[in-house]
Amino acid sequence: MEKTVELDMTNGDQVIEADEDTVLTKVTVIKPETLVSENIADGVNIGGIDGIHKDYSKEIIEGTVVSVVNAQVSQIASYAFYINKVMEKADFPNCKVIGDSAFMGCSVLNDISFPNCETISGYSAFAACVKLPEAIFPKCTSLGTGSAFTKCLSLSNVEFPLCSSIPYGTFSSCPKLLNVSFPECTYIGTGAFYSCSGLEYIAMEKCISIGQSAFYMCTKLSSCSFPNVRDVHSTAFYGCTKLSQSSNYVYYVGDMAVYA
Repeated sequence: MEKTVELDMTNGDQVIEADEDTVLTKVTVIKPETLVSENIADGVNIGGIDGIHKDYSKEIIEGTVVSVVNAQVSQIASYAFYINKVMEKADFPNCKVIGDSAFMGCSVLNDISFPNCETISGYSAFAACVKLPEAIFPKCTSLGTGSAFTKCLSLSNVEFPLCSSIPYGTFSSCPKLLNVSFPECTYIGTGAFYSCSGLEYIAMEKCISIGQSAFYMCTKLSSCSFPNVRDVHSTAFYGCTKLSQSSNYVYYVGDMAVYA
């Protein structure tokens, strides 16, 4: 007879026995979907499968990771590199998801590469990465719940060609931000560019709604283009004293939206 069983080594070696009054001629053990190289530690072999997973937890705790390049990682967990003070480079070519506060407070991180990242989830993924000069995510469609790049004091260039919205406080307090590219964005959330004091010009052709205090105290902002905008909420452009040009197609303007 032939027999197919699930892999089960909870209590040690798995013993497969024939049913009563039968002779086994073939046994098939089903391979679990999770039994893949990415889930097995580097240098370990399980059932003929060599592990490639590298665990940086010890090095992170001891503060010795300077550069991380990993082509196998598909998801970075929340707080994975939280407040790492020596890591300068993060290169994850196949990462799809970046978790909550994953790189928050990485004070010397200045080079990131996530060409296939689709989702920056949660809150404050790269907040307070004060040396980070640019954020380019060609395949990202979601920036999480907010403040993904808040207080990135060196951030000057951001490019998200597929994102349709910019959540709460995403780029707040980024004083050197100059170039913003969101060609598919339809919604700018509350405080998204709050106190981006170096921002001079912004254009989002598909934007329909601008949230409360979105550009609050962007004191150098002198021109913007939102040809399809319909809603501009309260204090959206409060303190933008140099603003001279904006969309002429607004249906709703909140209290003190352009108060200067």
